[in-house]
Amino acid sequence: MEKNVNVMVQQKQLTSWRPRGFYQWLLTILAVIAFLVIGYMTYYIWNPSGLPNIMSGPADMTEFYNNDPSPDYVQSVMETYIGGTPSQFPDRYTILSPISYIQENTPPTITLLGASDRIVPEEQAEILNGKLKENNIPHEFYLLPKADHIFDLVPDNLSTQFAYEKVKAFLQKYN
Repeated sequence: MEKNVNVMVQQKQLTSWRPRGFYQWLLTILAVIAFLVIGYMTYYIWNPSGLPNIMSGPADMTEFYNNDPSPDYVQSVMETYIGGTPSQFPDRYTILSPISYIQENTPPTITLLGASDRIVPEEQAEILNGKLKENNIPHEFYLLPKADHIFDLVPDNLSTQFAYEKVKAFLQKYN
């Protein structure tokens, strides 16, 4: 009988909303989506390696959902992959927000954002930088003039070259 109770408890834990199971799966899915949708230089604050972070995506998923300059695109993607709106699943949006994971041991972080980004607004970088500053995390932020969302796909443009050099210097400094 005790063995059956343990099995039921384990099954309940596996199906409940908790960090080790569903969260990890959801974070992986979001990372893949971020890689494909938000831009291939997107990494997140919950970086388990302790290596420096490179950030070029949303920092607060609820704010991103509510105040994005491309709501038709962003909201439908987020609803599809997160399962609904922030009002339906506030805990999921919090869990998927990189700022939720910033704490004293967060690795140094560099943020690169195009000033003309039509997907990720400058407000997201400001939210991120505020939280990093609040926790005394070494960080750098670069707003790239006239650069759009995936500026880094054009290797010869000035923003990509600038970003490459800044990331290279940042990694040399903190690696």
